Amino acid sequence: MYLAESISAPEPSPRYTNSAMDGYAVRWPDVMSASQETPVMLKVIGESRAGLPFAGEVKAQEAVHISTGAMLPTGADTVVRVEDTRKPTDAAVEILAVRFQGQDVRYEGEEFSCGDELLCAGTKLSARQLA
Repeated sequence: MYLAESISAPEPSPRYTNSAMDGYAVRWPDVMSASQETPVMLKVIGESRAGLPFAGEVKAQEAVHISTGAMLPTGADTVVRVEDTRKPTDAAVEILAVRFQGQDVRYEGEEFSCGDELLCAGTKLSARQLA
């Protein structure tokens, strides 16, 4: 079986910038120096979950608890994995490690953009293409 006509992406993938891990959405300048020896304390201002994004903006010295697949809040550019944090109170989080700016962030359209050709006409269809 062969594809009769080309198939283009109807939307980007991912559809929006989101978290690849459970953790905290933060601003890189606030956490870039964090380590086990010198943790950085941030105020937790809310939560972003898949299907229920955080509506505010992450500002200096703030963090938003974020679930895998949840939309990255405005102002945040990095996700710190939950295992690289310590939670002394409900209103604060200690950042113990972060590897690089943009860590665990999946950017809108990084897999493909709206309109990108996914399969061209004449492609032999097998299980991979059908999936």
